[in-house]
Amino acid sequence: MKKLIAIIAFFTLCIPSIASAQTNKVQMVFHVKVNSYRTPTLMIYNASRNYRWKWGPYVLKPNNAYTYMNISCNHGEKLHIGAWSGKMDWGCGKDCWLREKKNLMYTCSNSVNNLTLNVTSSYIKTSMVFLVRNKWNPNRTPVMELYNGSRNFRTKWGPYYIWGYYQYRRVYISCVSGHRIYFGAWYNNIHWGCAKGCWKRSTNLSYVCRHRRRVKIALR
Repeated sequence: MKKLIAIIAFFTLCIPSIASAQTNKVQMVFHVKVNSYRTPTLMIYNASRNYRWKWGPYVLKPNNAYTYMNISCNHGEKLHIGAWSGKMDWGCGKDCWLREKKNLMYTCSNSVNNLTLNVTSSYIKTSMVFLVRNKWNPNRTPVMELYNGSRNFRTKWGPYYIWGYYQYRRVYISCVSGHRIYFGAWYNNIHWGCAKGCWKRSTNLSYVCRHRRRVKIALR
């Protein structure tokens, strides 16, 4: 009898939580188009669940034709869209490797969302990541910038502070495939690469922009 009462009490406690989880589900609709002849592949990732839950892949229609997606998710969860076509990425990209880029993020709700993936340049823009860590001094915080040498150093990214000791600072940039990117870092009168403002314009610590390229740099 005691076991029966315990079982009934267990289900009495569980049923409201199950019902609550079910009522928390909503339908979210995406209308996505591409403004070119390309047909990117798109995935939707659940950032609130460590990107393990995902929807797709969806192959998008070209030439401004809408592709419709209807997903079921828990209200309030964060969703991250990743799309790719050849060497181009949108949002967090293929396999959401650019998940630190916060564009194309949505909050799950009962809503309809219109999205356009733009291809606006004849140049192929791509993304690359720099992983930089301070192995020089645990009590100092160097600063870094990235410069586009193929555009007369007028385009730059940063400044970024390299916090922590032996910890990677990840910096994602969007650049034109084939352009040469220069790395410069400094702390007071100590310099690495092309230094502050890239006044030391040597090929030391310069890299060619390539699709999904990862560059690791250690400051010593």
